Amino acid sequence: MNDVLAHSVPHDGLSFPVVEAGSGAPLVLLHGGGSRAAHFLPLMRLLSGTYRVIAYDQRGFAGNGVPQGVAIDHPLWASDLVG
Repeated sequence: MNDVLAHSVPHDGLSFPVVEAGSGAPLVLLHGGGSRAAHFLPLMRLLSGTYRVIAYDQRGFAGNGVPQGVAIDHPLWASDLVG
């Protein structure tokens, strides 16, 4: 597997932890509830020879904060992905 790069991406007043590996066409992996980006590392090993694999901790998971008064829903998560 290519080396895994860990960094953060600022968006909407938060800092989103990101892991990525590989090169090629981007492939974004989105975790479900109770999970986090690091859980994708074994899959990233398989895919990083072909793709630039990117995973991030979604808003409200793995210590990524949620601004007070903000309701988390699918449109907000979609906005975060684009951001």
